[in-house]
Amino acid sequence: MRRRPVEIEDWHSEFVRNFTHPEVSREGALRRRKWWLCVAAVFVVLCPQVPLSAQSAELSCSSGSGIAVSDVTIAVSVTSIGGDIDGVSGGVQHTPELELGSAPVLGSAFDPITGVGSPDFVFLELAATAGGAAGFTFGFVVDFNLTISLPTGVSQELTVATYSIPAGTAEGVYPLNFTDALIPLNPPTSIAIINQVSLGPIEVAPTLAHGSIEVVSSVGVFLRGDTNADLTVDLADAVASLSFLFEGGPSVCLDAIDANDDGILDISDPIKVLVLLFSLGPPLPAPYRAPGLDPTADALSCL
Repeated sequence: MRRRPVEIEDWHSEFVRNFTHPEVSREGALRRRKWWLCVAAVFVVLCPQVPLSAQSAELSCSSGSGIAVSDVTIAVSVTSIGGDIDGVSGGVQHTPELELGSAPVLGSAFDPITGVGSPDFVFLELAATAGGAAGFTFGFVVDFNLTISLPTGVSQELTVATYSIPAGTAEGVYPLNFTDALIPLNPPTSIAIINQVSLGPIEVAPTLAHGSIEVVSSVGVFLRGDTNADLTVDLADAVASLSFLFEGGPSVCLDAIDANDDGILDISDPIKVLVLLFSLGPPLPAPYRAPGLDPTADALSCL
């Protein structure tokens, strides 16, 4: 039989004497304690662990505001701590005063350039509770192979929904609440979608940050460049501005005609709209994407 080298045999004998011999000396006990402390230190350094209690997630719904007969866009986002996100599901319920005409769309987290790309499984659908309350549900699996995840510690925009505020809606704040009671309308099912986040093998019940839509007064609210007040900026608005400037045409909102927001109504305003429409010029000053109040103080008014 091949013998171990002397130095290895000496080390082995010392190990046996200090750790397995029934009559362990005080010196051996101290050596054993130091040995185990070294092993533990190496394990902590090489194999860092995230305690399960440190793994958490939050689903949040943004808020917005608008006037009656306008659209408001909100977003649902997820943030995790202690683990990358492999899957998410949930539902958001709205009040009867708001309308959601179509299912939401994918958010920026799944953008092919700035995000992780389209998820392997997507579910975005209008929904209702057993009691008839309306809302929408969502569900995502980022990657069936679990090689791509949404990174931890960063707010990820999952989905975007556009609500309509009907004519005659009273001013006030209307909640958008997460709920586990929404059942998808298509395909028909009896299973409610719950709010849940998957951090690898760990299923987390997220904290929920609800949102809302505030309906505000339409007094002084306008859309920059929207001279004919149809909530769309197009060629008809440039024509209406020219009619107002040179033919005495009607206008209910001087602020809307002031397309460049310089506080003066002149030929540069319809030209600004034409540059936007046909030369891919820069966006008009606020409020442009959605109706709002004029952030610039001037002598112009809007009824």
